[in-house]
Amino acid sequence: MLGLIQTEPQRALALQAPFAWRSALPASVTRFFEQQVDGRGALNVAVAEDFKPGNERMIRGVRINGKQYEAFVYGRRLRQGCQPQIPLHGIVLDGKMAVSAEPIRLLGADEAEVLATARGQSLSGICGICGAAVNLGQQGLAADIGGELAGFCSPAHARLVTQYWVAAEGGGDGISPRVAAEQSVGNDQWTHGEKTLLYMRLNFPDDLTEPISEADASSQMVGVNAFYAEGSYDQTWVTATVTPLLTLPQIKAWYNTAGSGALLADARATARQAGYDTANYEFDIACFTSVPGTNFSGWAGLAYVHGKGIWLQGAGVGVTAHELGHNYGLLHANFWDTSTNNYSIGIGLGTNVEYGNIYDTMGAASAGNNQFNAMFKNFLDWLPNTAVAEASTNGTYRIYPFDVPNRVAGRSYAATVRKDYQRDYWVEFRQAFTYNPWLQYGVMLNWSPFDQSKGGSELIDTTPGTPLGRADAALVVGRTFSDRQAGVHITPLARGATGTNIWMDVQVNRGAFPNNQPPVLQVEVLPTNAVPGALVHFHATASDPDGDTLAYAWTFDDWTFSTNNLPWTFNSFSAGEHLVRCVVSDMKGGVASANAVVTIGAPSGNRITGGVLDPDGLPLEGVRVDNSADTNAFTYIGGYTDSAGRYLITVVSGDVNLYAFSYGYVFTNITWTNPITADS
Repeated sequence: MLGLIQTEPQRALALQAPFAWRSALPASVTRFFEQQVDGRGALNVAVAEDFKPGNERMIRGVRINGKQYEAFVYGRRLRQGCQPQIPLHGIVLDGKMAVSAEPIRLLGADEAEVLATARGQSLSGICGICGAAVNLGQQGLAADIGGELAGFCSPAHARLVTQYWVAAEGGGDGISPRVAAEQSVGNDQWTHGEKTLLYMRLNFPDDLTEPISEADASSQMVGVNAFYAEGSYDQTWVTATVTPLLTLPQIKAWYNTAGSGALLADARATARQAGYDTANYEFDIACFTSVPGTNFSGWAGLAYVHGKGIWLQGAGVGVTAHELGHNYGLLHANFWDTSTNNYSIGIGLGTNVEYGNIYDTMGAASAGNNQFNAMFKNFLDWLPNTAVAEASTNGTYRIYPFDVPNRVAGRSYAATVRKDYQRDYWVEFRQAFTYNPWLQYGVMLNWSPFDQSKGGSELIDTTPGTPLGRADAALVVGRTFSDRQAGVHITPLARGATGTNIWMDVQVNRGAFPNNQPPVLQVEVLPTNAVPGALVHFHATASDPDGDTLAYAWTFDDWTFSTNNLPWTFNSFSAGEHLVRCVVSDMKGGVASANAVVTIGAPSGNRITGGVLDPDGLPLEGVRVDNSADTNAFTYIGGYTDSAGRYLITVVSGDVNLYAFSYGYVFTNITWTNPITADS
C-alpha cells in the first residue's frame, strides 16, 4: 500500500481498507491500516528542475488538521498549483498521502453516523441543494466536504456540489480546456499589476561565498522585468529589492537534512532581522551557492506553483524568469514525442518530454524571444478569451502574432480547436524568431494540459522525424495538419499584412468526411535541365473530385519551401540532381503528392527509387524513407512517397541504411537489405 500511494495513488484509494473492516476488526489490527484523512487544508506544489529533458521533480505537500504530509496526486490535481484552503480527502501511511481528485467524499450511512458522533456534528436530513428530505439507503447520500458532513437527496445533486468545488479550484476533468474559470478577479490580482519582489542574497557559516553580486542581481531583475512587461503587454511588471549579503544561521549540511522549506524560512527570518520583511512583498527569491546532498542536488531552481517562494542555485535571467513563471501559476512547456510510435504527427501514442518546447521560457528557460505560449498567456489572462478565436465551426480564422509588445482590441492572437474532452489544439503565430522561416511563415500547435502532460502544455511537431528536429515544427503556409482520429484539419492559407500589422489566415475544418476523395495531381518542371543559378519553374495541375478548394505546399531538398500557397513556384539550384516535392491538400484529410527531379549542370552521385504498398497492395502516400535510424550516418538522405507510393532519393554514394516510417504501419517484406551500396 505504501508503494501504491507513491506510484498509483488512485489505485491505492480504490484498494483502501473499507469502513466495515475498520469498524469490525480490533484496534490491534486496524492500527496497521492506512489512515483516512478529511478536512480543509493547503495543497502546496513546487517544481525543482535542472532543465535537462525529463529531469524535473514535483514536490507536493498537504497541510491539513495541523499536520504535514507528502502528497501524491492523479487526474486533475496533476495540473494544479498551490491551493491555500480547499476540501481534501485521502489516505495516509508513513507520512505519505494519496490525495483524492474529488473535493467531496461519499459516505455510507454507517460511516456517516460514526463520523457525526466522533466530530460532534449533526447529519442533516435536508438536501443542501434543494431542501428535500435525504433518505439514506435509497436515493439519498451522505458526504464529507473538507471535514464537514452534508446530505444530498440524489446522486445528481452530489455531482452538482462536486462540480462547484472543482470549478472553485480552477477547473478539472470534463471542463473545457479553455481557462475561463481562471480569468477571475482573484486570479487577475495574482497575475496583473506591479509585483514587488525581495531578492535575498545568501551565504552560509561554512561557505561565505557570494552567490551573486548586488549589481548583477539588480541587472538580472531588470531583464526579468523586461521579459514580463513585454510578454504581458504591460499588464504586469516586477519591481525588485535586492538585499545585502545575508548569512544563514545553519551550515549547508544542516539544510540538506532539514530541506528546502527550512532554508527558505531561515532566509526570510534573516532578511526580516536585517530590515527586509518578506511580508511586504508579493514574491521573494532565496539565491545561494549550491548545497551538496540529495535534497538540493541537480536542480538550478525550485519554485512554488501559484505561490510565493523561489530558491535559486543558479543565477541568470532565463532561469529566474522560468521560476517566476511557476509563481505566477504556470507549469512546464513540454513536447509530445512520437518517435517510438513511428512518428505519428500529433496523434496516437507518445511520451511527454518535460521542458521540450524550445520556443517557450517555461521549456527552454531562455527569456528574451522565448515568450510564454499563447495558452499560458490565456491562463494568465494576458490574452483574454476575447482575444482567442474559438474555431468551433469550419472556416477561415485570422490570427496575429502574439509575441509582440502591444495587443489591439478586437483582434485574435491565437485560435483553439477542440481535440477531445481534455485537450484543445492551440494555434499560435510567432514572429520574434526572425531567423526561423518555419515560424515566420507558419503556425505553432500546442495541446492544452491533459493527464499525460504533467499539467504542462505540449508542443506538436508537425514534421516529426526530420533531421531539423523541432526547428521545423511549425505548420507552414499551404500545408495541412490532419488529426483524423479527432476530425481536426488545420491549414495556414496565407501570411499577409495590413500596413505593418502581420497576420496569418488559417483554415479549420472539423469532421471525419467519410466520403471525401483525395485530389489528383501532376507536376511539370521547366526546364528539366538547367545551368547552376538559373531559375527553374514548377507547375502543379491538380483537381479535386469533390470540387474542394485546394492548398499547395512545395518543398525543396535544401529545406526551403514555398510560402504563397500557389500551384506554381520557382527556384534556383547549385550543380547536381535536386528533388522537389509538391503536396496538394483538400484541407479535409485528402492529399495528393508528386516528386520531381531537376538536373543542374553535371550531376554526381546516384539515385535510389522504390515503392511502398499497404497490405492490400495499394500505394501508400507520405511514407518517409530515410537513414534517420542509422546512428552512424553523418549525412541525412531521405524522401517521401508520392501518391503512387513511389519514393526517390538523389545524390547517394557509398553504403546506405534505409528505413520506412509511417504512423499506424509496421513495415515488412522489405525488398532491400541494409546496407544498400550506391555505386555507378
